[in-house]
Amino acid sequence: MSLQSMLRDTATLQRATVTKDTSGGSVRATWAVVDSNVKVRVEDLSAAQMLLYLQNDMNVSHNVTTQNGNGRIGDRWLTSDARYLLIQGAMKIRGMGGIPTYYEYAAAEIRPEA
Repeated sequence: MSLQSMLRDTATLQRATVTKDTSGGSVRATWAVVDSNVKVRVEDLSAAQMLLYLQNDMNVSHNVTTQNGNGRIGDRWLTSDARYLLIQGAMKIRGMGGIPTYYEYAAAEIRPEA
């Protein structure tokens, strides 16, 4: 089974745009699209996996696997089923033996801002 065949879903990678308010403080204004129609695999974490992340003070509920390495902590994935997943951690997995390099993003499901 190839890596591409395992990436059955699509998602949009978004990055927050930050502006300054009248007092000079940072304010998150909007979310800009970094990449769209990215092939991904989104998996719910087990309770044991969530506990391991919590031991490192990371609130993580999902793992997102993709060949797209443009995500960074603080970005979010908008999945094809309208879930928002905020990236809490990222790991590059080097390919070998015919398996291409891919990325795993530890993410927390969030509600979109109104």
